[in-house]
Formats: sequence, structure tokens, C-alpha cells
Amino acid sequence: MQDEKKPETGAGSRGIFIGAAIQSGNYKYKVVKIQRNGNGQVCLMGAKKALVTVKVPESIKLDGKTFQVTEIGDNAFKNQKKLKKVIIGENVQKIGAKAFYGCRKLTSITIKSKKLHKMGKKAFQGISPKAVIRIPKKKYKKYRKLLKGKGIKRTMKIKKN
Repeated sequence: MQDEKKPETGAGSRGIFIGAAIQSGNYKYKVVKIQRNGNGQVCLMGAKKALVTVKVPESIKLDGKTFQVTEIGDNAFKNQKKLKKVIIGENVQKIGAKAFYGCRKLTSITIKSKKLHKMGKKAFQGISPKAVIRIPKKKYKKYRKLLKGKGIKRTMKIKKN
């Protein structure tokens, strides 16, 4: 047996396989999982250029197949000097370590996902001390606890959305 990662059946002509790096719009993704029907999951790895607003989509289309964006990778938007606003989509389950580390102008974070269960160390370290974080009303207690120790300071406001 070979250890090579081969394209899955029904994955399309782009050579979509687990671990493949893909660009769609202004963002770079990595394929994390492919299901038998060809759909799957991807991890947002960053942007092709510096952005002011990042909107993490719920899913992306590749070769007619739907891939849910379930993760934001480690160091994905680290030290983005122009970044001011982030909207995290509904399918995100994990935010990687130092994902938004050092984004000094980042003042608005909206988390739409109710599936978020893991957040890496220093994910929001070094963002604006005046930042406002909006989280789903039903997940308020859980997400406050999850955000603790991830770079959130007392001067930042956490609001129910």
C-alpha cells in the first residue's frame, strides 16, 4: 500500500483530496474531510491579501460539491494590520491557536456558530482593547468560558446576539 493521498471518487477534476490547498474568492482553504457523496469540510487557512472585513462563510462550492467551513486554522489571520471586523459563520466548530493574534484594529467580532467547541491558545490575543464580541444568546455561558484565557481582556465587551 502507498501512503499517498489520492483524490476521492467523485471529488471532481480539481484533484480535491484530504489535505489539498484550495483558493476560493479571497480566502485559502485546506480540505479536512470528504464524504462519500463528494461533499466535505474545509479549514479556512487565511486570505490572499490584507482585508478590512473577514466573513467566514458557512460553506463553499468546489466542482459542484458543497464543502462546509468547519475550522479557522492556526495563525490564519495573524498580524493582519488592517483587519477591523470578523463574522464567523454558522458551521465553525474550531478556531485555531493565534487565529487573530496581533490584529490591533480588530474591534468587532460576531460569532454566529452554535457548534463552536474548541478554541486555540491566544486566538484573540493582541486585538483592540475596545473590541465588542457578539455571541449567540443560547450559548452565552459556554462561550464566555471558552473565550476566557484566549486573549480577551476586561475592557472588551461580550454581548448576546
